[in-house]
Order: sequence, then structure tokens, then C-alpha cells
Amino acid sequence: MDASLEPIDERTLFQAIRLGITSGASRMHFRAGCAPLCTWHGGEQHIRYRQLTGEDTEAIAGFLLEHAHVPGNYAGEPCEAARPLALLCELPGEALLEVRLARECSGVLSIAVDIARPVDFTSF
Repeated sequence: MDASLEPIDERTLFQAIRLGITSGASRMHFRAGCAPLCTWHGGEQHIRYRQLTGEDTEAIAGFLLEHAHVPGNYAGEPCEAARPLALLCELPGEALLEVRLARECSGVLSIAVDIARPVDFTSF
């Protein structure tokens, strides 16, 4: 198999997310058939990477799920299914990522990653 067709790896995914963080993106979107997309305040731009495949989006979802954590106050809940849980991933000191996964009618997995940067209160 051609190396360019290998599914995205974890290192490349988090490099792309860090690129979005440093460039000021508020959201990143990953969908099969499209290059990764960054959203800034009102603008969108594809980042330089090949079009993603279904295998890429499945791999991305897996990497993000591996890094997800359950909020402490929900961890001990016997009925956590009664509460909506956000899929949150943290890049310590860099950003908190809120991930939304959706399966489209065609079966394609679409992933939206909202980026929340830490606030430096010492500058106020």
C-alpha cells in the first residue's frame, strides 16, 4: 500500500490540532472526502493535508477517545447514562478540546473539535 494512503497517525493528528491552536482556530473539522478544515472567527480554511478517508476519520475518533476523560464528578456516578457527557480531551497547558462525533446518512463519520485555550488571568 502506498504510504500516502495509510490512515492518519496520532502524531500527525495532534500536530494538525496544535497548528490550529497556534494559528488561532476556534474549531477543526475532519470529514472523509475533504482535507481538514480550520475555522477562525467567521472564516474557514483547509489545512495542507490530503483528503481524509473513512479510515482516517475512524482513526481520528479512536485517538480522541483514547485521550478523553470523564469529569471527576461523573466518574463515580452509578447512573452516568442519565447525564449527557461531552467528549473532552486536554492538551495540558495548550487547550481543552470538545469533540463532537456524528455519523452522516451515508455512514461517513464527521468530527468537529472545538478548541478552548487557557485564559491567563495574570494579564488582567
